[in-house]
Parts: sequence; structure tokens; C-alpha cells
Amino acid sequence: ARMEASIAVRQNELQRAVEEMRTLRQTVRVMKADVVEAELEQSKVEKNLTRGGEEVKKLREELRRVVEEAEASCEAVAAKENEEGGWDLLNLFSKKGAYKK
Repeated sequence: ARMEASIAVRQNELQRAVEEMRTLRQTVRVMKADVVEAELEQSKVEKNLTRGGEEVKKLREELRRVVEEAEASCEAVAAKENEEGGWDLLNLFSKKGAYKK
């Protein structure tokens, strides 16, 4: 009888251990799925960062080009004004009515 009771106790312990293993396996499956999902999200974020970086490069290049064009335009106007006798700011303002004594 003692032997049967001892066997029954062992069987119960073994059954609990099996259930615990099943629970742990399920937990591991869920964790693996979470890791895969997190890796996909990280990949999306990295792609967005790369795209954002490329967009910033394009915008910087465009800004540089616009600034160069503006500088060239200003230099051309300045050269023309110098050919015509220099800048007459007082006269320029008084013509537009912006400067009055």
C-alpha cells in the first residue's frame, strides 16, 4: 500500500511537471512571436530612418542649390549696379517712397 501511495505521489508530481512544461512551451512560443514582431517593427523603423535621412540629404542639396542661385543672382545685380555707377540706396528708397526726410 505504501508503495502504491508513493507511486501515486510520484505520478502526481510528474503530471504537474508535464503541465508546467506545457505552460512554459506556450510562454516560449508567445515570446518568440513577440520577438519576431519586434524585429519586424525595428526593421520598419530602420527603413523609415533611412528614408528620412535620404530625404534630409535631398533637402540639404536643394537648399544649397537655392542658396548658390540666390548668391549668384545677388552678385549679378551687384555687378550690374557697380557698372551703372554703384549703389544709390538713398535714391532707391526715395523712388519707392520708403525713405523720406
